[in-house]
Amino acid sequence: MANIRLIKPGDNKKLADFLSIISRDDNIKKFFHPHPLTKEQAEKICQAASQRKDLYFIAVEGNKIIGYAMLRGWDEGYDTPSFGICVRPEYQGRGIGKKLTNYAFDLCREKKSKKMMLKVYKDNLVACKLYKKIGFNFTNETDDKKQWVGYLNLE
Repeated sequence: MANIRLIKPGDNKKLADFLSIISRDDNIKKFFHPHPLTKEQAEKICQAASQRKDLYFIAVEGNKIIGYAMLRGWDEGYDTPSFGICVRPEYQGRGIGKKLTNYAFDLCREKKSKKMMLKVYKDNLVACKLYKKIGFNFTNETDDKKQWVGYLNLE
């Protein structure tokens, strides 16, 4: 069973390994690219974990990261964080994404956020269906018309 927790400074090698796997999967990379999927970015995320408002968190099983998510925008002064999530391919369909999403809800509530935002590619049908089922309301598009912008009310 996966343990969900915030990223900490000692996670840089595990996160770099996870990002390396993601960076080699064209299907995932097509939809998930919130930042460079590099060792350097993993180190940056882990080392600054306690010095920022944005939150990065992981699902860990044994000694490896099987899911990764983030709530960003607080560092830039936004009240509504942007949610991003990715689950390792061989662990998809096992409820890891749902656990990470529920953890994100809890973190938002702790920070007194009234809603959460995300962008999802229109042709990522599985994710679109999941987010709608969770309760995200998609009424806007990105400028390039390739993604939906969705909001979830947390009140």
